[in-house]
Amino acid sequence: MKSREKDTRLSDQVETQTARHLSNLFNSKSFSSFFTGKTKLEPLSIVILSVVMSLASVEMIKESIEKIVHYVHDPHGGPVVKLPTVLICVVTVGKFTACTKRI
Repeated sequence: MKSREKDTRLSDQVETQTARHLSNLFNSKSFSSFFTGKTKLEPLSIVILSVVMSLASVEMIKESIEKIVHYVHDPHGGPVVKLPTVLICVVTVGKFTACTKRI
């Protein structure tokens, strides 16, 4: 039990020291400690997230095409579409067309 308490204390110390260091770093007037500056980190994160979202879109398009090709080659194994799915699609398309006609 004592070894676990030591681990907890060590992790608490590491967390406290890290928080102090970051607090001092952000509160200091010298921005030279940042490798590119605070203002340049935000656009960098936006670029990284946009690349990740683009890759996710490409992956979804690829999977959709694979499914369509699979269903074309196997006409008896098509997707099962039930009434709730059809209703959701009809309501969504109806709302879309109603909203775009008002504009």
